[in-house]
Amino acid sequence: MDILIVLVICLILDIAVGMFAHNYRGRSGFGWFLLAIILSPLLAFLLAVVSKRIEPNDHLILEIEREQQRRIVPLGIGFVAAIVAAIFLAAMASNYLAG
Repeated sequence: MDILIVLVICLILDIAVGMFAHNYRGRSGFGWFLLAIILSPLLAFLLAVVSKRIEPNDHLILEIEREQQRRIVPLGIGFVAAIVAAIFLAAMASNYLAG
């Protein structure tokens, strides 16, 4: 049961690293999420912090802002769905291991 709690916490931290890399560094959130799973959330976060921010081209800023405004709600729903799914999988695994 303790290992499941650790795995759920790591999954949540992996998601947080991906969101940080996407929102604050302009990087691929899913790529950094996968990197955090492979390495560790702490190491991936440190790599994201020291990486340079990728600035979009000036002529694309307005288009990107419009796209982000359309995607705000789906991203929030996706994040909540990922957390709910992680908790559900942890509960199912603990029930399976309990017998």
